[in-house]
Parts: sequence; C-alpha cells; structure tokens
Amino acid sequence: MIPALLLAALTIQSFSGPRRGTPYVLSTFGGRPGPAVKEGKLVLLRGWRPRGGPLSNAVAFPLTAPGTYRRVEASFTFTLSKGAHGGSFLLLDTAKYGKKGPAPRFTAWEEPNLPGVLALALDTWDPPTSQWFDRHGNIHHRPQREISIHFDGKELLNLLSPVEFRDEKPHRLAFTVQYDAGGAWLDLLLDQVPVLSRRFVPGIRPFESRVAFGGRTGEFTTDMTLDDIRVRWLDPAPALKIRPRPVQVATFHKTLIRMERRSFKKTFLLPRRDLQVKRIILTLTLEPGPGGWDPWDRSASVYVFKAGERFEILRYITPFSRAWTWKADVTDYQSLLRGKTEMGLSIGSWVGGKDKQGRPKGFLVSLDLDYFPGRPAWVAREVRNLWNLDYHFGNSEKKILSAFPEKRIPIPSWADSAKLRFTVTGHGQTGEFTPLDRVLEVNGRTFFNRLWKTDVYLNPCRPQGGTWKFDRAGWGPGWLVTPWDFDLTPFFGKDRVIRVRYRPLPYRLGPGEKLQASHEVESQLILYERNRSPRKRTQPG
Repeated sequence: MIPALLLAALTIQSFSGPRRGTPYVLSTFGGRPGPAVKEGKLVLLRGWRPRGGPLSNAVAFPLTAPGTYRRVEASFTFTLSKGAHGGSFLLLDTAKYGKKGPAPRFTAWEEPNLPGVLALALDTWDPPTSQWFDRHGNIHHRPQREISIHFDGKELLNLLSPVEFRDEKPHRLAFTVQYDAGGAWLDLLLDQVPVLSRRFVPGIRPFESRVAFGGRTGEFTTDMTLDDIRVRWLDPAPALKIRPRPVQVATFHKTLIRMERRSFKKTFLLPRRDLQVKRIILTLTLEPGPGGWDPWDRSASVYVFKAGERFEILRYITPFSRAWTWKADVTDYQSLLRGKTEMGLSIGSWVGGKDKQGRPKGFLVSLDLDYFPGRPAWVAREVRNLWNLDYHFGNSEKKILSAFPEKRIPIPSWADSAKLRFTVTGHGQTGEFTPLDRVLEVNGRTFFNRLWKTDVYLNPCRPQGGTWKFDRAGWGPGWLVTPWDFDLTPFFGKDRVIRVRYRPLPYRLGPGEKLQASHEVESQLILYERNRSPRKRTQPG
C-alpha cells in the first residue's frame, strides 16, 4: 500500500476504469475526433483525414503535489505514428494555469513554447529539404524523430532520438527533473536507452506544477496513445531554498561590435572571493546594430584578463541575422570572475558600413552574470592556459607537432581533481565542412575525438538566413560552442606530473583538392578542490 503522504504528491493514471487513479480533463482544440479512452488506454490522436482540419487534443490533471519540490520523476507509455506532428508532456505552472481544469488552448504540441511551462516534446515533423535557405532544417534527410526540452516559452535543446518511436509500438519514457541553483539536471530514458544523462540546463526554475499532455497532427493517418502515467514530486522545499536568489552583475550592455571595432574591453567590479557560490550563469544577448546586422555567421568570444593573460570563458557563433539570448554555466571560471576584473568581447566581423540614415551596422552584445549562493561539493580554484592559437593547416605532421608541443603539467598538492578543456572550431572551406580526428596523449595513453557536429539543424535558434543547417567542424551558426572536456584525475601519480600532448591529425585531400583549413584552438587546465569548509559566507554583505 502506498502511504497517504506519498499519494498526495503523485499523479497516476492507467485508464483502467472510471474513478481509478487521478481524475483528468480531455480537450479538443482542432478537428474531430477528440481524445477518448478505449481498451484501457487514452487515444489522444486517431483519424484518417480528420474532419474539421488538423487534430489538436490534450489531457490535463489537477494539482496533486502542492508547493515546490527539488525533484520530479515522470514516466508514461506512448505510441505514435509517422503521420502525426508530435506530442508533449508538460508541467504547468499553477500560478498561471490554475490548480485544476483543462490544458491551455494550443495547437503546436510538438513545439510547446508556452509561458509558465516545462515540457518534453516528441517531434515527428521536421520535413527533409534540399533548399539551402528555407525555414526547414533537415537538409541531410535525417530521421524525423526529435526530442526537445522547452521552458517558459523557449526551446532549450533538441536531440535526434536514438530510438525509433514512430512505429505505433508501445514505448516507455522516463523523465527526471532535478532542480538546482541556476537551472536543472535532466535525465531521460526511452525504452531504457539513455537520451539525456545528468544534463545540466541553465535557466529552468522550480514552480508548483501539475501535469498535462498534448498531441497534434495534420491531414494524415494518425495514432497517438498514452497509458500508465506516473508522475511524482520528491523532496519538498521552498523555491528560494532550491534556487536561491542570485547576486546579479550587469556587465556589457548593448555594446556595439563591428568591423571597425571587432573587440571591446571594460573593467567591472565582480563579487568578492569570500562569497561562496554554487553556480555562475552567464546570460548573453545578441541584437542588431543601430543600422542592422553584419549578415554573416561570425566566430565570437567572451574573455577575462588576469595579470596580463587572456582567458576565453565562452565561444559562440553568431546566427545569420537573428537576435537571440543564450545561458551558459561558467562556474569553472569562478576563480577569474571575482573582484576588479577586466572582461572582453570579440566578434570576427568583416562587414562594416552604415545604413542610409548613417547608423552603423554590426552586433549589439549584452552580458550579465548571476552568482547563485550555496555550498558546492567542488570548487574550481585555478585555470591555466595550455595551447592557444589559430592554427593554419598544411599537410605536414612535423608542423603540427611543432605547433602543439608536449606539456608537462605539475598538479599542486591541494588539487583533488582536474580536467582538460579544448574549445576548437574549424574554419575555411575544408576546415569548416570536413570532419577531422584529433588525438590526446596523456602519460603515453592515446585518446581519439572527432571534431564534427551533426545536430546543427536542431539548433533552437532557427530558422535563420544563410547556410545555418549544414553539419560543421565543431560549431553551427547561433550555437554556443561545446568544448571537449577530459578528466585528468585518474592520471594523478605519485609525482603528480602529467605529460600531455594535443594533436589534430592532417587532412587527407583527393587529387586537385585545395586545402583551406584553420582551427581556432583554446585549451585550458581547470583544477578543483573538494569543498571542506562549510562555514564560508554564502550571502553578500
């Protein structure tokens, strides 16, 4: 028997009979037929050339877990056919949508960008295209089975599912949200196959929530069913205890970057070192210059300068003529982001000029830092630069070895953990559109990694102009660049000296092909100490 206290924080429904499980409300927002319970499951979508236009149906449940919780665990069984646009699981904010009643009136359930909602969507509608510049992204004709995460009206990430779920067979999905300072940890299993594993997503906030599902299709044969729904809320706590109010620092505000001035520096007063923080979230906003955009995708970075040395803390690529806001976890750089600090912005813009009214073209950049107080398990205490260069390729192994010499890294006695971080993007015709393997040698052991990004077309910053949808060497227009992080901790030896070499392999070209390739390489060592001091100040004085 389930304890009454646990039942109060549980939404459960198997559609096995009336007055069993949590009650629900069915809604029809499109054509017919509407949703109905048949043979012990909820048929959310079913129809062949539905009457009255595309189907948009939903089911919603009342509040069963009052207050806010650190953890939400959801699981359900679904079937979905290729004819549907898709469907979604939603946590509705009761402050906006009430504690009971129907789901919000909506149609595009495969893209549930609704305010006050945390959603997981199953999207089967990303039509393949051969057009370079249309709004559809699937130019490589990949399977149309995507899983995306949405929060408060914005898509945060999108993934190609490793499991084929459009086959009208039952699939079991398990989704866990662990709220934390500055965001949430997400885990997702589909038929026991990991889709997301302990993925931290900045910006997601805890709120009192109730459950809903929605589904949509066009004029095709459709099938979407739901069964064995189980959602539970665990570890109740006030929202401010789960996500404490951050110390907010506004740095650059609508700073103009253009061909005539591709970089900009300024000194800011950041929180003191004695403020213990659990996480630092950087928010970056890009807008057009007063006279309009530099229309191309440009490599861009955020830097910190300490003792005359430059450290890159974020790299991104500007989208093709589109404003956007990104959030990034920069806690690894907390040792640099303290006290009086010089920061810098750069964008490799090569288009200048002004519009007809004399206003300059370019990019307006704004950057804010949120310091979330708390006691972290680990503290990033030091960052060291390693290989930092814009390397232009020839086909000579000898030249590569001389450009990336071996490093002997002494590990200080206080360091309990360490990692290497490589932020690399490929440029030039060959360097941009050709994958390249690279090698990391650590104490004589060899590790391989391929510099290639195949999810460019799934970028939430879409659609764009230009060739935004093509695979590229480690980046895509409108993306934050994801670094290659390598854990060095297992290599700590008695002498605490680690020998490391980074080496991109030479390009192999066919007859008559011309090599146009360069790699922008920033690499760092980040050293961590286990937090052994619980009495440090966690609130600003």
